[in-house]
Amino acid sequence: MYVPFLYSSSISLALGAVTIMTLRWHGKVSKDMGQSVQAVHESPVPRIGGLAIFLTLCFSFQFVHFFWNRLFPIFDIQLSEVLSFLAAMLIAVSPIFLIGFIEDLTKKVSARTRLWVSVASGLLGCWLLQTKITTLGFNYLDEMLAIPLFAIAFTGFATAGVANAFNIVDGFNGLASFLALQALLGIGLLSYWYGDSLLLLMSLLVGGAVFGFLVLNWPFGRIFLGDGGAYLIGFMIAWVCVLLNERHEVISPYACLLLCAYPVIEVAYSSWRRIRRKQTSSRADSLHLHQLIYRQLICKWLKGSSANTKNSAAGLFCAMLALPTTISAILFHNSQTLLICIFIIYFCLYAFSYLFLANLDARKTARSSVVA
Repeated sequence: MYVPFLYSSSISLALGAVTIMTLRWHGKVSKDMGQSVQAVHESPVPRIGGLAIFLTLCFSFQFVHFFWNRLFPIFDIQLSEVLSFLAAMLIAVSPIFLIGFIEDLTKKVSARTRLWVSVASGLLGCWLLQTKITTLGFNYLDEMLAIPLFAIAFTGFATAGVANAFNIVDGFNGLASFLALQALLGIGLLSYWYGDSLLLLMSLLVGGAVFGFLVLNWPFGRIFLGDGGAYLIGFMIAWVCVLLNERHEVISPYACLLLCAYPVIEVAYSSWRRIRRKQTSSRADSLHLHQLIYRQLICKWLKGSSANTKNSAAGLFCAMLALPTTISAILFHNSQTLLICIFIIYFCLYAFSYLFLANLDARKTARSSVVA
């Protein structure tokens, strides 16, 4: 069972290493110079790590063919089913990955364009995978989802939302990758418990690809996911969650929501914050929770440490904040009421923490303005 993970992580690690070693050839278009409002790194770093993950998933076809005689007794699925599923997932994710990758290279693709392309990827997934969200656990919502067009549109926007959420939290070394691995671990365990070999294999392949990248990204920050990579892993996780819920009625949709709770709450809260302040959603800022934690906690705790040490510590610390929801999703995956309560409590804790840290940040900014 570990073979798919080891293969995927090895290929991803090798491709990521090649990307780093060839930086002098492509660095003119691929380097992140650390000059954006959200950047906290100092030296140029390639921001096309998502390409290594995407290519690794493409190589998974070769892996499945080569190892199928060994895998079949373990996963108990047909080769044709696996290949068609992998093809559908890769075709569906391609538009959102490519638009993110183009942004990584050109820095000229608007947030609105990327959003609509991500929705298009979600709709394409509905068609290729012949799946859509059909239940949210409440009668009046399920009645609306019984309308095919509404269900397809909702699924497209929901999967696009998760993909964008992972891009939002991709601010520090390891943060998005650690969050992705936690979600994939939960998906893998639930797939294993309910005998879903197809989704288990997918979680292992994607998890391995993310892990191989993570080895190079954390703690030294040698390569970044970029928009393409963040969209890619977020979209894959979103769709595997949709499939997990639709294929197993015993698993509550709110278990899948909890597996992605941190990035989903981050993007929802950020959108609300910008609407309240009448700010455009396409304009980047440095007021996300992970950035407040970095400035108000990590920089104080690790005063005197290097910028990279603080960066990596912030990524790990913020990722650990998602552990309670991941564990809850796994343990209570069939208890809808409890899962909803946990989500509400987690959201309230997030909001309280955000307001507390934002207040500290505002005071610090005010004092700096007075001194200046």
